[in-house]
Amino acid sequence: MVLILTVLFALTQLGDWYTTRVALALGGWEANPVARFFMKYIGIDGYLLVKVVVATLIVFFIVAPFSHEAAIALIAFYTWAVYNNFNVIRKL
Repeated sequence: MVLILTVLFALTQLGDWYTTRVALALGGWEANPVARFFMKYIGIDGYLLVKVVVATLIVFFIVAPFSHEAAIALIAFYTWAVYNNFNVIRKL
């Protein structure tokens, strides 16, 4: 179960990164100040490394083994973020 949750979380992270990248390329802006910080100093591709790898490792080793519900909540949140990004892209 931990592996399945981790893979789903990683996919939502990739989806969020990709849709954010598309929105930025079309003239949008990043609403998350932490993400903006990383993008400013290490670029969006460097941000991919931080976002996908580090966040997924945290979920795999800390969140999912102890609380499947918390992992599911994070997956739901980032699924919403991807959906929201698609809506932003459609308006740009």
